[in-house]
Amino acid sequence: MANTKYWYNKASTKSAITSLKNQYNDIVTASLSVAKVMKKYVCVNKKWYDDNAIVVADWWNQNKKKGAGGNLKWDTSAKKLIQGKSDTYSDGEDKIKLVVQQAGRVFWIAVCCTLDGLEASHDDVKTSYKDYLTASKNSTYISKNKSKSNDSATVWSKMMKGFGCKEWTFTKLTFKDTSDGQTSDQTQIRNFINDLDRELTTLNRKVDAYCTAVSKIATNTNEGKYWGFSDKDMTKVVKQVKELSEDTSARLKSFANNIKVALNHTEQAKESDIKKLTTKFN
Repeated sequence: MANTKYWYNKASTKSAITSLKNQYNDIVTASLSVAKVMKKYVCVNKKWYDDNAIVVADWWNQNKKKGAGGNLKWDTSAKKLIQGKSDTYSDGEDKIKLVVQQAGRVFWIAVCCTLDGLEASHDDVKTSYKDYLTASKNSTYISKNKSKSNDSATVWSKMMKGFGCKEWTFTKLTFKDTSDGQTSDQTQIRNFINDLDRELTTLNRKVDAYCTAVSKIATNTNEGKYWGFSDKDMTKVVKQVKELSEDTSARLKSFANNIKVALNHTEQAKESDIKKLTTKFN
């Protein structure tokens, strides 16, 4: 139900929401840049193409079957890289996808749901933010918000696309399950490590910037800026922002550690400094 005590400043609200959407776009762009690095190097001849790279490509891909994914592990007895399917059903790309989905859910909670409280008392909100108000009442989003595990779908990124934001898409890695013609290059593997480190760091930084911006709006007490939050809504948003920041860091560290396990058991790692070059992110 609308609460007339909530303030609303038209100009700064429009500017703030536009800025948040742009920062969400930055997160999507950064996440897709991680995918581009994977596609550029993994299972590419004369870059990184060996048995481990094949496992990593399969681990990254969204297999869409029960038991797919799981953290990468080195099977000492079999002397090969495997997916530990008992620890998690997440594919490698899930760890990147979930960052984007959670950022979209935070937007729904912080913007759509709080603007809904202004609908009855501010006519401009009803006309200018109709799509957001409709989303706040959407039963699908309400249901999906009940558990973070629902972020494994792509509901939130599709919602953000409907708001005019950049589209998030899956990236499939191709590989041939054969030992014929597989080649890897030390220099290219170093390039892969450095490029991946850069993109993971960028993604984490973009999420932190987004979190800071959302928190700034939610905790603002200047009635001449943005729009008003109830104490309950403010507390909820701050909690969701904190979770997004912490979950992102954990997911990206997990992603980097999985790649580290794979790279540390390549042929190139045995007689080089590749083990020392694993991503600084982990």
